[in-house]
Amino acid sequence: MASQTIVAEVSKSTQSQQSVADVPPGNPESRLFEAVKRLYKSDHQAEYLDINAEAELLLQQLQADIQKMSAIANP
Repeated sequence: MASQTIVAEVSKSTQSQQSVADVPPGNPESRLFEAVKRLYKSDHQAEYLDINAEAELLLQQLQADIQKMSAIANP
């Protein structure tokens, strides 16, 4: 469930950031713009993967703690 929330938030963030005006392909700055855009996307993808991995780890720890508490409560 936590990873679904993260995916939804990342999708909202990505959609709001896509409103940047496109640079015409014939423009000399278009290559630079495309390179920056690729770098920006890859940086956010890496950040998302780090956050997702941390969320999954926390979820696993929480599930393990719940199982321990359940075992203690129901011997």
